[in-house]
Amino acid sequence: MALADYLIAYLGNLASDLGWSTSSLSTVVSDTLETYGVDTEAQATDTKKLHAISKVHLWKKALIETSSKYNFSADGASFSRSQFYDMVLKNYELALSEAMNYLPFYQIEIGELFTENDPYTFIPWNERTS
Repeated sequence: MALADYLIAYLGNLASDLGWSTSSLSTVVSDTLETYGVDTEAQATDTKKLHAISKVHLWKKALIETSSKYNFSADGASFSRSQFYDMVLKNYELALSEAMNYLPFYQIEIGELFTENDPYTFIPWNERTS
């Protein structure tokens, strides 16, 4: 399955709410492949990684396109259109957390932490005092 087709299937009815088709996702596919570090979808052999990265770019695009959804009131009715943006933002944050270890800015630093009063410091029995 092509990546754009996967993303449309992933979105379900939300794709039509956004007015998207597979051709709408060319920038998402391009950005995904760039982040993955390959030139074509065929070169992206880790499907889990490809899908995780693509969801981040998908929701980022959705954030941009829904940023104009503002709340307003007219003729005694109130419209909370920003709820759509809020939902997209939550999905973006979830996708980002799920793809974190595949993204280029992710890193883990390992080192030693020294504290003066560490309760877990080992003290030999003969050096302990009552």
